[in-house]
Amino acid sequence: MYSQHLNNLIISADDFGISEEANRAILELAREKKIDRVAVMMGGKISKNESNDLLESGVKIDIHLHLLGHNFFDKREKESESGTTKRIAIFLLDFLTGWYGSAKVKIIWKKQIEEFKTIFGRYPDGINSHEHIHFFPPLFKTALKIKEEFKISYIRLGKLKNFKKFGKVAFILDKLRLMNFRRNLLFLTPLGIARSYPFELNTSDFLVSFDWIKNEEEFFEKLIEKTQTEIVFHPERKNEYDFLMKNF
Repeated sequence: MYSQHLNNLIISADDFGISEEANRAILELAREKKIDRVAVMMGGKISKNESNDLLESGVKIDIHLHLLGHNFFDKREKESESGTTKRIAIFLLDFLTGWYGSAKVKIIWKKQIEEFKTIFGRYPDGINSHEHIHFFPPLFKTALKIKEEFKISYIRLGKLKNFKKFGKVAFILDKLRLMNFRRNLLFLTPLGIARSYPFELNTSDFLVSFDWIKNEEEFFEKLIEKTQTEIVFHPERKNEYDFLMKNF
């Protein structure tokens, strides 16, 4: 139904590795050419056959960085909004009290990237993170350093403010995006002129999560020509899996 908009979209599927159900749904979508990018979590459940199938599908394979312990994957049930909010609050407290400093986070994330290479035989095509924690400015700076060190092409961010309002999470991410531009993405050219880095950064123009969208038809009608919107799906959720299968 919405395939005419594909030139303006990057369709991403998050949470490969978080559960067998997520892996199965994402692989089915990849085989059917319904998605462009897959975000893979280290520390979860990924079989050799699953990693091979994902490689053979031809999708871009990104790393979904996180700061979760192994018990998250062992005890996890389907995410609730309250559970997600609680973990974000705990993360912020840990960061502010020094438990997760930027140096420690860099070590953890580099280990995840090396684990990715062990599983897939190469480094990721892109960087993003579980619950968008790489938008937090000190960690975004860390993500940029890792991106450069491992020569990773793409990073989930978005260059521009979204073309419509999507709610609290989108509002917060937009404010963090602006902070990242101001703090991390300005540099001096050889002539000493401050220049904006994001417009040379390999990222989409806009970033939207499917669960922010209340009216799908209105959203796709308002896509801006000659721009790209990364739209993030969680195919473990049946409604999102079904939407992708039906509409693309």
